[in-house]
Amino acid sequence: MASRELVPRLLAQDDKKLRTAVRDVGRTEDPDSRDLAMHEARKKAKRLRYAAESAIPVFGKRAKSYSKKVKKLQTTLGLHQDSVVARGKLRELGIQANLSGENGFTFGRLHALEEWRADRAERDFYAAWDKLPAKKIRRWIRR
Repeated sequence: MASRELVPRLLAQDDKKLRTAVRDVGRTEDPDSRDLAMHEARKKAKRLRYAAESAIPVFGKRAKSYSKKVKKLQTTLGLHQDSVVARGKLRELGIQANLSGENGFTFGRLHALEEWRADRAERDFYAAWDKLPAKKIRRWIRR
C-alpha cells in the first residue's frame, strides 16, 4: 500500500479518536472525571499531532498547518493537566500544613490560581478546537 493511501487512513483514524475523546469531555459533568477525560483527549491529540507531522512529506502545507492546529490543542490540554497535578499537590501541602498547626491559606490561594489556569486552558482548548473543522480535514485527507 502506498503512503498516499496509508497515511490518510491513519490520520483519519487518529482524528476520529480525538474527536471521540473531545465528545467524551463534553459529556462529562463530574470535575474529576472531566479532568481525566481531558487528559485522555490530550493523549489522543499528541498521537494525532505526531501522525500529522509525519504526513508533511506526503501532504505538504496542509499537513503542516493541521499539525500546528493539533499542537495548539495538545498544548492547551497539557496546561490543563499541569494544573490538575499542581492542584493535587497543593491540596496535599495545605493538609500537611494544617495538620502541623501551620496556616494553609497560601496553599488554598495557589490552588484557586490553578483552578483559574485550568479554566483558562479549557477555554483556550475549545477556541483551538473550533479551528479544527472535521469536514475540511477529511476533505484534504481523501485527495
